[in-house]
Amino acid sequence: MRRSNITTAPPKPVEVPPPRDLPPDPSSRWYRYGECQVRVGAPGSGHGWRMLVATPGRLPTTDELGTLRYTLIPEDAAMALVFPPENQWVPGQQLLLMQIGEIEERQPQPTVLVP
Repeated sequence: MRRSNITTAPPKPVEVPPPRDLPPDPSSRWYRYGECQVRVGAPGSGHGWRMLVATPGRLPTTDELGTLRYTLIPEDAAMALVFPPENQWVPGQQLLLMQIGEIEERQPQPTVLVP
């Protein structure tokens, strides 16, 4: 996997029509953000907010993921990066995908560092 050499990103995601080869899903919206193809799903059917981000030949950067999350998902949603099982990663695939899903918000625990 190669690291991104992106230095600047577009100012904001742009909504686009869904891909024609997918069945209609009224709870999802599609966006483009630079090289990122983004699908945002609204809460429903037992799940919270979810966002899938695909990029050609590389993983999305943390800057891209953060911008997309805070631009497209409501501020009060607690989100986490979802790592699929290793057998679902396909070597050499054209689009690399990251999934971010809403989690039940938890209060952070105090951290104690012992020297």
